[in-house]
Amino acid sequence: MPGGGNVVVLEHLLTSTAKFHDRTINKYYSYYLHLNSTAALSEGDAVSKGAEIGTMGQTGETSFTHLHFETRLVGYCSYQFQFANNRQPSATSSCNTGFDPHVHPYLFVGGLADGPKYLYEVQPMEGFEYAVRYQATRGHLDMDVIRTSLGEVHIGTRQNVNINTLESLDDLHNITSWMALRPGYFVSTTGDVYTYELHFRSTPTFVEVYDIHGDGIRADLATSTTTSTTTATAAELDPENSSTNQPVSFANHGRCLAAALVGMSLTL
Repeated sequence: MPGGGNVVVLEHLLTSTAKFHDRTINKYYSYYLHLNSTAALSEGDAVSKGAEIGTMGQTGETSFTHLHFETRLVGYCSYQFQFANNRQPSATSSCNTGFDPHVHPYLFVGGLADGPKYLYEVQPMEGFEYAVRYQATRGHLDMDVIRTSLGEVHIGTRQNVNINTLESLDDLHNITSWMALRPGYFVSTTGDVYTYELHFRSTPTFVEVYDIHGDGIRADLATSTTTSTTTATAAELDPENSSTNQPVSFANHGRCLAAALVGMSLTL
């Protein structure tokens, strides 16, 4: 893989078939990039759970030690590679699919299926009219769908995301014409709280954010009402400042719009 350094790719068989971009799939691939060293493996070798396949490093195009981990369905060629090499989609190809085969790793390993989620008002960036901060825990790095009165984005399938150029794939400031997405800083030493900021060029009447499991949170901005299927309320304290035992202040995180979960059925 270009820029990946030492890479190991594993093929995993699914216990049952699934649909992805109208294709029937029975396997997925996991990718381990930038490894310092790899185990003595040959293509086609079987690997058991718990076996060492390599050590974390910073080979390839990276400047710090980390594990770049990916999961992909159907094919092994990223959309970026397909686009850069002007490959034409094919219904039977494992590479020229015409769509991004990446899916969230938490669909297969790690992560939490439930837990607290919050929406806060924050100061919008210059050029934007309104902004909210979506807050979850370290085990919920799985934001997938953003739905508003202005439009919606499906991160997992790239629906309504501009992927017409390689540059736009990574341009979160212009992920859509109406919204910018700002992921919070995250490294191995980051605490349990993780955030994403959503900056809107005009003020929506509602904001919904859903994870890969179909659970989410909604704030109705025009009426300031929330929908809840949990015992959490919008008056809960800010988890980052629970020691102060004070309500969330606008100077810190802004008005807490919602701290509630709503259900939604999503399919891969």
